[in-house]
Amino acid sequence: MPTATPPAQLSSAAYELWNGIAQDMSTGRLNFVTFAGASLGVQVKLRNKDLSTEELTRIVGTEPLLSARVVALANSAAMNACGKAVTDLRSAVLRVGHNSVWMLALSIALDQMSHAKDIAAFREQARQIWSHSVEVAAIAQVLARRRTRLNPSDAMFAGLVHDIGYYYLMQRAAQVEILAAQPEELKALVFDWHPAVGAAVLQTLGVPDAISTAVDEHELEPARVKPDSLSHVLAIADRCAKVRNPLAPTADEALAARRAQETGLDEETARAVVAEAEDEVRSLLSALRP
Repeated sequence: MPTATPPAQLSSAAYELWNGIAQDMSTGRLNFVTFAGASLGVQVKLRNKDLSTEELTRIVGTEPLLSARVVALANSAAMNACGKAVTDLRSAVLRVGHNSVWMLALSIALDQMSHAKDIAAFREQARQIWSHSVEVAAIAQVLARRRTRLNPSDAMFAGLVHDIGYYYLMQRAAQVEILAAQPEELKALVFDWHPAVGAAVLQTLGVPDAISTAVDEHELEPARVKPDSLSHVLAIADRCAKVRNPLAPTADEALAARRAQETGLDEETARAVVAEAEDEVRSLLSALRP
């Protein structure tokens, strides 16, 4: 996370990036320009927790893509344990709940952001990060529901947005042209900064503290956070995803050894749970992806 004093090893280009981000964080100006073209109106309306089912259904109905995603999620194996399909939007909204509807609206926005002009230089990385995030969201939902007392929707939302800091950092990095020619330096910078920046972005969006904290801690070793907490589940889900974060460093043997000492839900158990729930994970991926 950028601090009041920049790291001594930063190049002039990296310092320029750091300085802009530090100013944004100190003033709370962490909103994306790209959100203006990514269902912002719907997201703002959906943040009202006092909406009735009818009002929520009406708002969702104004966005055809969001409507389709809500119905798909309602009929996924993870949400439709009774096996009774729903075809009308109101029933789908009732089944998935307000939080999941807001999550889907944000997922559409994030997907749109990965195509945004202002991160064109990093489009391939953005698409890979999006695919990774969707898989982490599906895995986190299944782990939370099967192995903890956490709210599965919160876990899925945390998984979906856990790398949101990358989008903000790539948007800012694109404004420092020389960094585009220094991919290794940029990769190290955005990896180091993205958890704290992502948590700060989520705080400006009014996301609950437990979720922003989990995002801030998701790159920590699972053994360093409270067992079976949202942070723990998110860290484990991040490591179980088959679609890798393209900007993350490769794990070494020492890292693998530390992971073997985890308490609570460990990576080996989590992978077994995910394999057992393969159909549920696949159904969630289908609902979340375009």
